Amino acid sequence: MKLRTRAPNVADQSIIDSVVKGINLGPCGEYISQRKPKTVTKLFEIMQEYCISDRAKRRRLEEKNEQKKSRSSERSHSKPWHADEPR
Repeated sequence: MKLRTRAPNVADQSIIDSVVKGINLGPCGEYISQRKPKTVTKLFEIMQEYCISDRAKRRRLEEKNEQKKSRSSERSHSKPWHADEPR
């Protein structure tokens, strides 16, 4: 997330207050509401850190789920020693 443009004549505090009111989910929202940054630049730095950590967490969870899927599919295949037994 990069701060690309700024609206002219909009105070930093107005932007920060709007973000605090609008972002209420997750740890980023909690952190920002408890410790309001003084500048928009600092606000975006904090949000960037949370986005990076959230992506990493999501990636780890996806990898873990894939490992679970592969293990469960290995278990669900018939065992070779059962294939010769009559039913």
